[in-house]
Parts: sequence; C-alpha cells; structure tokens
Amino acid sequence: MALLLGLAVVLGVNAWHGRVLIAEHAPPGCPGPGESCAAFAAELAELRGRTGFFVVFVPFIAAALAGMFWGAPLVAQELERKTGKLAWSQSVPARHWLTVQIAWVLGMLTVLGLALSAVVSLWRQAYAGWGIDDPVLQPFSFDASGLQPVGWCLLACAIGVLAGLVTRRPLVAMGIVMAAVLLLMTMAHSARPHYVAPERMVSADAKAVQKAGGFLLKRTWLGPGGSETAAVPAHICAESRSQSRDLARLEQEECLIKRGYKYAFDFQPASRWWTFQAIEFAMFGGLIVVMLGFSLWRIGRTNV
Repeated sequence: MALLLGLAVVLGVNAWHGRVLIAEHAPPGCPGPGESCAAFAAELAELRGRTGFFVVFVPFIAAALAGMFWGAPLVAQELERKTGKLAWSQSVPARHWLTVQIAWVLGMLTVLGLALSAVVSLWRQAYAGWGIDDPVLQPFSFDASGLQPVGWCLLACAIGVLAGLVTRRPLVAMGIVMAAVLLLMTMAHSARPHYVAPERMVSADAKAVQKAGGFLLKRTWLGPGGSETAAVPAHICAESRSQSRDLARLEQEECLIKRGYKYAFDFQPASRWWTFQAIEFAMFGGLIVVMLGFSLWRIGRTNV
C-alpha cells in the first residue's frame, strides 16, 4: 500500500508538471513535424524520464512484495510455529481455511494491482501524442500497465503459498519467491515479442516503426530488386568523410535510399497491445490455478 501511495504521488506530480508545461509552453501547431515541436518533445521526454526510473522497477518490486509478504507466510508461518492445529480443526478443515485465506489475499492483490495499473496509465496519458511513449512491448512499461500488475502479483502470491507449504519456512519461501519472479520476468521479456508472428513493413524512413508506436524485432535492407540483405555492399556509396560516426551512418543510409534501397522491418504493431496482455494474463492464470490447486491438495495431506 505504501509503495502504491508513494508511486501515485511521484507520478502524479510529474504528470501535473507535464500538463502545465504543455499548456503554457507548447509551440503553436504542436505536436507536429517542425523543429520547434521536436525540441519541445525532447524537453517533455526529459521531464518524463525523471520518473520513468520508478516505473521500470515497480512491477518487479510489487510482485516480489506480494509473494514475499502476502503469499509466503500464509501457510509457512502456521507450519513453522506449529499453530496450524489451532487454525485448522474438524469444524474448519485445512483446505477450507486455505481457500478462504487465498480468496481474501487474491482479492486484495487484484484491487492493488488494478490501482497500480491505473496510476501508471494516468501518468502515461499526460504525455500522449508527443511521440515519446514507450514502444508497445517495452518490457517494464508493459509489465506496469493493463492487466500485468494484477497478473504478476497474483502469480508471485501463488508461488509464495506453494513455496511456504513445501518448505515450511517463511524466510526460505521468501527467497524462492524473489528468485522465481526474477526468473519468470526475464523469461517473459525474452518470449513476449514472439507470442504472435510479427508484421513486416517496408519503408524509406528509418523511424517508421518508432513513429507508429510498434516494437521493432528486426531491421534489414531490401535492394532495388526486392531481395533482402543484412549487409549492403560497401562499394555502392562512397565512404563518408564525416568524423562523427552517427552522421557518417546517416549519410550512408541516405545514399542507399536514393539508390533504391529500403528498410524492411519485422515488428509488433501497437494495435496488438491488448492481445499480448490477454495472452500473458491467460498464461499467468494457468500457472496460478495449477499452483494453488496443488497447494489445496497438498495441505489436506500435511501433518502439522
């Protein structure tokens, strides 16, 4: 709860500052393609980036805290202290007790996860339309939006309940939760862009995917005849004399475009954002059902 309140204050102040800056100092006609608009968008991006750091770590911290302090001690504490005999009796069987506890905890985490998602969404909306938002599948930004905070918190809690039931030690279960959440997030970030086959775009604009809000997976060149090549022959364009590596690369690419070459992008479009949210939340749901189902089965066979 303290994490949510702290994040709401930090992001709320930053969003208010951004709205005031846009209302009072945005150049006429912006957002748009002009240089003044680009300069103002860069200023907004800098302001937004001051709190973007918090959004990066919030999904992992929220999930880890949910699993460590809500899930792990739920059963492990009863088993370690030998107080299960008091909590569980013939009138209140262990499975019934755990079912009620799980329902209450998951309900609270769902509310907190949705509130966290709402806070991040309101912050992002303050800067919408200026071309500075994160790509559609940017790992931690994606994890902090939509259904993801709920999914991660519920999954971490289920891991904590199962780990606590198996190890009977809250501290050990907490360590397992931390390691499992870190591992699962790393795996999700790697696998997520490949849940659905990517689309292809051919364009002479190197930032076409970025402007469309998509998530770039691969960029190659298409020759004048339409053949794909990863490396363009060096003899096509004369070597740039610029001492700046970035400027030399831009001059090289402009030369290739003039000679009929184009970019070929494999990317995930922004329109698939909810599709990826639904796919991953369904995966979370499957894991949660399996782990909590096993926990309910196991606790009926556990000697206190």
